[in-house]
Amino acid sequence: MGRFRKLPLMPLCAAGFFVGIFMNFWWGQGSALLTPAHLCRVKEGLREAVDAKSVAGNWSMIALVGMERIRWVALLILAGTTYLAPFGCMGAAAWLGISLGTFLAGSLCQYGIKGIVLVTAALFPQWLLYGPAFWFLINWCAELYGAIYHKSPFRKREGLVKLAFILLLILAGIVMESTWNPGILMETLVKF
Repeated sequence: MGRFRKLPLMPLCAAGFFVGIFMNFWWGQGSALLTPAHLCRVKEGLREAVDAKSVAGNWSMIALVGMERIRWVALLILAGTTYLAPFGCMGAAAWLGISLGTFLAGSLCQYGIKGIVLVTAALFPQWLLYGPAFWFLINWCAELYGAIYHKSPFRKREGLVKLAFILLLILAGIVMESTWNPGILMETLVKF
């Protein structure tokens, strides 16, 4: 077998970012997710979530967000063990770029420069952990694929430590998204 080549993940992510911006302009300015009416509904939902500061409420929010995030993590890890890994990794990298490009362009079109504040509030602080964690996970899956199907060097213990670190980052991001982010987003939407 020939030597396994690294997947072009960074160029795909960057290309996805520009595709996301183009998609937003092609299909209209601002999606339904970013309309003022939808943001008012989000603000009311956040007010209820922030007001209900019970422990049970926090755990249910953590469980809800956790199920949503872990589903994609598990799917990517599973894909990393199959021949679909290159497509899964490249698709995930492109999707990260497309999502950010669409969200950023939609918020800028709808709210101008204030849209940057909205994007920051929606992604902070959990994406300080999610961003690196998902990027490391995509690369970890590509390494696993190379080791399984192309006999590239892969140390099992080191690979498990990397995976544990990635999952720890994602878990911390889930907790931040469930507990801190609703308050931050609520304060930002009150000022909109």
